[in-house]
Amino acid sequence: MAKSQKRILSAQTVTVMAVLLALNTIVGFIPSVGIPPYVEMGFGFIVTAFAASILGPILAPILWMVGDLISFYLQGGGYFFPGFTLSAAVAALIYALFLYQKPKTLKQIVLAVLFVTIIVNLGLNSLWIRIMFDRAWGVFMGVRLIKNIISLPVNVFILYFLFKQPTVKRLMDKVEKMVG
Repeated sequence: MAKSQKRILSAQTVTVMAVLLALNTIVGFIPSVGIPPYVEMGFGFIVTAFAASILGPILAPILWMVGDLISFYLQGGGYFFPGFTLSAAVAALIYALFLYQKPKTLKQIVLAVLFVTIIVNLGLNSLWIRIMFDRAWGVFMGVRLIKNIISLPVNVFILYFLFKQPTVKRLMDKVEKMVG
């Protein structure tokens, strides 16, 4: 069995995935700041970035699709739209491509957050909102653009600060060794 297959099947990897899923679910219950339904600023990006940097570009998107479905059902309904599940997977993939087995430099974090902001937040999620609510782009894109211009440096700062914390670095190293 190849090393990557062993990693996928290991008890440690499944345990880490379960803990990350639980953490993502808990963070999902922290109220977001924004103007629903078009603009929300939450903290889920932190868990997504950490999970992607630990699990990589295959496991993280799969886990985040499952996590999106679990969060939807635990939060008691509302509108389910599979596009947002795809967005969760794409965000995890982007974070993994920039952060998995790479130094968590300011450049890597800026690129990851920038690509998630453009491709997922402004691109895919805006498309899903357009489809779901049948609103003209002009109705919500201005507000979404301003929100993302503000949140981009904030998200970069938060991730850079957290990844550089000695306690977080030690924890990440231990977890990466467990699943690697």
